[in-house]
Amino acid sequence: MKAERLSKRLDQVAQMITQTSLAPIRLVDIGSDHAYLPAYLVLQDQIERAIAGEVAQGPFQSAQATIDSYQLQDKIQARLGDGFEVVQVEDQINLATICGMGGSLIINILEGGHARKVLPDHLVLQANNQVPQLRRYLQGMNYQLIDEALVEEKGQIYQILQAMRQDQVTLLDDRQLLFGPYQLMKQGPIFKRYWFNEQDH
Repeated sequence: MKAERLSKRLDQVAQMITQTSLAPIRLVDIGSDHAYLPAYLVLQDQIERAIAGEVAQGPFQSAQATIDSYQLQDKIQARLGDGFEVVQVEDQINLATICGMGGSLIINILEGGHARKVLPDHLVLQANNQVPQLRRYLQGMNYQLIDEALVEEKGQIYQILQAMRQDQVTLLDDRQLLFGPYQLMKQGPIFKRYWFNEQDH
């Protein structure tokens, strides 16, 4: 699988994953979108194995088709279930990705993983909305943001967060919760365009 098979949004997620200090990486991709992300990462030898989780039969079959087409059955399992229901403690998952969903839905999914005690210490999340609420939730669960990115694709701007669970976290103020602490430091052209658009709305 070539890099261009990933969208710019998922390519940024993949970059964040490969920059972690985890070794080996055992990934669960919730709402896996044809399992493109885990397949790409396995083929690039960036992760040891992965679970592609889907809540509906159609996307589950699409994920399985991708796995089969690249003969990755020994590295990736497509599983049907709601959120972290697809993960068992014995899977020893240490990184989770949840992309392309609303912030409140991502929070609900994370809550489910926490309740089942399978929520990993590393998260890479791309929420389509309610990102400040997601940042607030993460810090309440002792996850420290360690990176953020903005990606523009087909006229849409996406926010991507990377967080790691720690014993103590540095609390964000209201401005950091709204704009993102790393985005405030970077403040590139996409950041300005995104917030001018938000102001117009």
